[in-house]
Amino acid sequence: MAGMTASDSQRASRLCLWWLLSTPLLMAVTYPLWLPVRTAPHLPLLPIPTQATDAFGWAMIALGVRRMLTVVSESAVAYCAMGLALLMVGDQLRWQPWAYHALLVALAVVLLPSHRAITVLRWLAASVYLFAGWSKLDYTFATTLGQQLLELSPVEVPEGLRIPLALAGPALEVVIGVLLLVPRTRWPAAIAAAALHGVTLLLLSPWGLGHSWGVLVWNVVFPTHVLILMNPGGRRSAEAVPQNDYPNGLRGASPSQLIATAVLLLAIFAPLANRLGYWDNWPSWAVYAPGSERGAVFIHSAAADQIPPALFSERDASDTWRRVRFDEWLPAENLAPRYPQNRVLTQLADWLGAKYGVRNRLRVELEGVAERWTGER
Repeated sequence: MAGMTASDSQRASRLCLWWLLSTPLLMAVTYPLWLPVRTAPHLPLLPIPTQATDAFGWAMIALGVRRMLTVVSESAVAYCAMGLALLMVGDQLRWQPWAYHALLVALAVVLLPSHRAITVLRWLAASVYLFAGWSKLDYTFATTLGQQLLELSPVEVPEGLRIPLALAGPALEVVIGVLLLVPRTRWPAAIAAAALHGVTLLLLSPWGLGHSWGVLVWNVVFPTHVLILMNPGGRRSAEAVPQNDYPNGLRGASPSQLIATAVLLLAIFAPLANRLGYWDNWPSWAVYAPGSERGAVFIHSAAADQIPPALFSERDASDTWRRVRFDEWLPAENLAPRYPQNRVLTQLADWLGAKYGVRNRLRVELEGVAERWTGER
């Protein structure tokens, strides 16, 4: 591939437009998550008050919106992405998979030449499917969530096929990821990915498992992003452009371009370290992967009336230790699921104990990653 196709710049422009349309939509359907004041806590990533990062973040987004009203461009994406990043620094619960991906896309289209941005984003899209599928190819998914999804089937699934069929979806994700890396199969793989997301939408819709609107919208936004990336249309430009897009190789790249490339390559390959505990689940695209680390917070029944009843289930009303239902309460309050790492769960327990004065009545149980073939932790 000696030159850059004219459609690379067109794809980059379409990605900017789609970013500016889809990111505000995802923020809108999860709007409580982005509010400076809410019932659920804010968990800052850095020792900076959330109010400060929110103020600067929304100011940057306002500048981006003003720019967008004039012309859809990389600068509008840049302002909005910087604002989004500041909002995410102010609260770890805002590190939703789609928000993390939006920052990576913005980094590529704003700082890298069009051809390099498209190439790296194709690798990133492939890695999303590869690691999302690989994270679920295990005993835990096959015997838990995979079986729940099979229960939604309109036909009875024979017992002997339940495990293989439960793993068929994750295996298809891996295959799609591999095919997205091959130029000749990119477009068919993108079509297959869109079909897979369509099935996922049905399974997670109000007629299926009833998941949040953020999850449902993301299953429209991401495959559309992939279709834009992999579209084979466009004519080759008359003037050949060096494939590396820099006049003197990487030595001709600016520091910001080198940093952006390094960050994007880290995002692509770092999920390899997820099972070793060195990279978080969602940045590793381990979504709907029940084999990831997990934990639970309990409060002694004698102190249960000191915290809101919405945090409990009536199922364990007679137990000495009652489970605090953060995983049900937070999606109801924020319209978005909890960031899945155990360190966030312990921070939520600290917040609960400090806010309601029950710190010495709490118990936190943490479990590591499940063994892939046995499910043992």
